Amino acid sequence: MFRQALALREKVLPPNHPRTASTLEGLAVSLVGLQRLDEAGPYYLRALAIWDRAGDDEEPCPHGKVLDGLGRIYFRQGKLDQAEPLYQRAISIWIAAKEKCSVIVPAMNDLAALYWARGGTSKAEAMYLRTIPMLQRELGDDQPELVARQQANLARVYVAQKKFSESIPLLESAVSVFEKRQPVERETLKWVLSLESSALRELHRDSDMQPVEAQLDAIEGIKAESIDPLIRWQGLMGLRRHATTREQQVALLQQALKEAERLPPGEPLSRTLVQLAGALEGTDNALAERYFKRALANNQTVFGPDSAQVAEGLECLASFYEAFQKSVGAEALRLRALAIRAKQGSDMQLVMSREQLAALYAHQNRFAEAESQYLQAFEVKEKLPGMTEDTDVVLVQGLGDLYRNWGKYQDAARYYTRLLQIEEKQMGSNSPRLLARLQMLADLMRKLGRPADAQQYDERRKNIVDEQIARGNSSPTK
Repeated sequence: MFRQALALREKVLPPNHPRTASTLEGLAVSLVGLQRLDEAGPYYLRALAIWDRAGDDEEPCPHGKVLDGLGRIYFRQGKLDQAEPLYQRAISIWIAAKEKCSVIVPAMNDLAALYWARGGTSKAEAMYLRTIPMLQRELGDDQPELVARQQANLARVYVAQKKFSESIPLLESAVSVFEKRQPVERETLKWVLSLESSALRELHRDSDMQPVEAQLDAIEGIKAESIDPLIRWQGLMGLRRHATTREQQVALLQQALKEAERLPPGEPLSRTLVQLAGALEGTDNALAERYFKRALANNQTVFGPDSAQVAEGLECLASFYEAFQKSVGAEALRLRALAIRAKQGSDMQLVMSREQLAALYAHQNRFAEAESQYLQAFEVKEKLPGMTEDTDVVLVQGLGDLYRNWGKYQDAARYYTRLLQIEEKQMGSNSPRLLARLQMLADLMRKLGRPADAQQYDERRKNIVDEQIARGNSSPTK
């Protein structure tokens, strides 16, 4: 319908008419809803070009919506550098137009999430500190849950910054609001209580933590007794996390599976099957395999054969096969998953898919094929926004191990040296956790005929051990 309307408007209206921009936006929104982001982007760009020619002051709110919509596409595609200025511009337009907070705050939340994804917690904090008073001024005592949600978001930033004491008052305030909004806000209440429990644990306030944990348990118990199968499923899945034995976990998951089977095919069924299969691994592998395959079939039916959910199901089954030495079946599954990830574009899921296939090849001593996958994973990752050297650990470690087992000691030493530098940055140059890495590098230097370099690594190891002993640590290698 939007395409037909667009064709008509392009035929009878001037090329830069605002109504054409509105139709372009509607088509873009529809494509986003169909998860066809690459197709939606150009329509948003065309609409944006029309509004830019019209000027911000003529139709400020539609202009802001287009900027926000395009920003969300770029954010979901991992193009954070392109998303950030669009969000900032949309927010500034809306603020200048005195738009309602219900419009502005979601974009500010997205921008805060973008900063969070980049590791910029201080910028995320600033966004939430800005949105909370805006909402309080506009809403007064109406819709307190909107303010409470922002307070919880700010508390989450404080927890990430290890400012646990600052997070507690915000979380307590949010809890008091969401308690009054049950059962509508039950899931949000659970999230806030879990965050509060984590902060109290870090502060060693065990006596305060106990009633919070008890409240979480009570919520799950209430949900498990609901008449709604979806609510019962959620409650049983929550109770499963508190199981103390595998038998209890399996029993709760089997009950949850019965509830999921009463629902239309979808994510609850696949999620339950995968978790039940994981709980059965090692005790009933035949049944576990059957559940993994059933989850995969459900994802193919519900989400489509080239969906991210199918790729995830293939990787779960591949990991199961690898654990029980079925590497041939695992390889075929990982190749299928990799093909799906590659179709969806370059992101961290594609990096991880290549890394997992490389690890499988390395385990089979197929060193050249493993090397190719590792290097392609590096190539994808280095083009992703927001990536730092600290996120290279798995790939660097994998290549170091690969070259060492392959007998390419010079290449192994290069990657282990890089890994040591990353670990020094993360843990400090005198951390006892560096001892194993230093020993490995010393051994490699001897194999390469570089005894002087080996001695330097040995001396570093000795200095760390001596320092730990001097501090009274009787187990310096741990």
